[in-house]
Amino acid sequence: MMKKLLTLIFLIALHSCSLNQFREQKFILEHNYKEVKAMGKITRADGTLVSADLVDTRDHYAMYPKGLMGINDLIIKNIEYPKEAIELGLQGRVIVQYTVAKNGTVKNMNVVKGVHPLLDAEAIRVLEQMERWVPARINGRKVNIIYTQPFTFQF
Repeated sequence: MMKKLLTLIFLIALHSCSLNQFREQKFILEHNYKEVKAMGKITRADGTLVSADLVDTRDHYAMYPKGLMGINDLIIKNIEYPKEAIELGLQGRVIVQYTVAKNGTVKNMNVVKGVHPLLDAEAIRVLEQMERWVPARINGRKVNIIYTQPFTFQF
């Protein structure tokens, strides 16, 4: 009886895993995800970097809806040059680094090169509106990945 119960539990778990994989593939197709290549550094769960030569070609970086075009659309549609920044004549390039987590959410946003708190805050505000990503995978396992996004503010 116990053996039958364990077999049943195993089959349910196996079915659940394959169902999740199917759902993720369907989600990718429905949302027209395109692979975002050569933008990130892949990290293990402990935070150590994975060398690019260790990344299997079947694996992929994290994917945002419609790839780079989707990120660019998000920025173009949502960025607002702060009026106070215009009055102060502020221009320059803000660079924000963030992590796409194993569950596809964006976290740990950090301005690595700022111009002024007004422009830095605007770059963060826009990135906070990102949709969920399809997470990066190495050897079939979801991993965190770090991305860097530049914002150019100029008149």
